Amino acid sequence: MLRFTKGYWMNNIGYVFIDDGYPESCDYDNNYIAYVPKVPGSLKHNFEEINSKQRGTTGDKGVLNILLQPRDIPTKTRNLLETSARETQDCIKTFSTNIGKPDVCFILDRFSTTYGNARTNNTSINEDIHKTYFSHASNRDIFNLVKSLRIIIQTARTFIRRLFLLTSHIDTDELAGYANLITRISDAVTDMMITFCRNNNPAKMASYRRNLQQLEEESDKLMLHYTSTFLRRDSGPAGTVIRLALFNSMKELINVHLESGNSLLEIHLKYT
Repeated sequence: MLRFTKGYWMNNIGYVFIDDGYPESCDYDNNYIAYVPKVPGSLKHNFEEINSKQRGTTGDKGVLNILLQPRDIPTKTRNLLETSARETQDCIKTFSTNIGKPDVCFILDRFSTTYGNARTNNTSINEDIHKTYFSHASNRDIFNLVKSLRIIIQTARTFIRRLFLLTSHIDTDELAGYANLITRISDAVTDMMITFCRNNNPAKMASYRRNLQQLEEESDKLMLHYTSTFLRRDSGPAGTVIRLALFNSMKELINVHLESGNSLLEIHLKYT
């Protein structure tokens, strides 16, 4: 695999560039990734020689095309991504499996724990990424994955808060279809993340794409159904407002799941 050879001056270090081995630390500057060499001393001559050989094929910035493969993602980062995906999945299951229960406080208590775990893991991933050796483009893709997971749990938290608005105006049995769909989409996105992190299996990812397309179609049909029935029951102005807020939050939660899955598929296709 071709590796990055752009070098520049770092205070107290000198010119730095990537060697054939994996570096122990790195830094960022102007979209470049700089590797701290294992051997101290001036590397200016070495850098100029290497960069001059590559300049003809690497463009103005001397950046080589680095492909992101699961094996290039440090084990710690892979584990954190998997854990974060599972925690996000747990957040969704917490309320989707308890949505019909009368004790909303119980749901919120369970959700608070999983939400806190998911936030902690997302923070750990962000910190870990800064210590890894991805190219700038690859870093951005990983950040996007983490961000999509974070948006899912943030949207879920909004949904949970709106459950407090559930009164006699809302029959929680009506939410069963949405709860089931949200859970299935969450499971699919989590499985996709784990597959990508472990082996980036093209065949499996292709099946996930088909599954996600099917879930998108189901989502469209369900939204049309609830637009015509869920929001039109005679429950007075207050009930209508509550229904609309709840409906919109459910729709948003499904959409952020689907967007997260599609983003993951785009990254998979980009690096295969």
